[in-house]
Amino acid sequence: MRAVPGIALLSAALAAAYAFAAPASPPPEPESCDPAYIFFQSGVAAVAPEELPAISGVARTLLRNKLPAVVTGHTDAQEGDDKVLSERRAAAVKQELMCLGVKAETLETSGRGLSEPLTPSAPGIAESFNRYVIIDFCGPDRFRK
Repeated sequence: MRAVPGIALLSAALAAAYAFAAPASPPPEPESCDPAYIFFQSGVAAVAPEELPAISGVARTLLRNKLPAVVTGHTDAQEGDDKVLSERRAAAVKQELMCLGVKAETLETSGRGLSEPLTPSAPGIAESFNRYVIIDFCGPDRFRK
């Protein structure tokens, strides 16, 4: 087959026109600003393997949108108002986020013991939904002091 003059020139011009990068767009909004919840076994601060996909999703959102986060640990009534355990839970989640590339300076941690239960419970009754860490994000104005 014979080459048609001008086609190569047209192809080169089109390729050059499409080679220009589009202007940078603002970062996308997070998929959701709803906080993430990570749950724990009684008396344990280690992150359970089944919670890792949720932490990975949070890390992707934080990194993609360059967001800070507040990581707050909690305990249930059976564990008591154990602020140390709740702080260790928050630290464990922070460590997992850091292993996924989130910078430590963008993560604030604290422990609240049993001061903010998700589910009401009677004294001494274990409520698995109250053994949790909440990861709250969506901008610096969301940091609690």
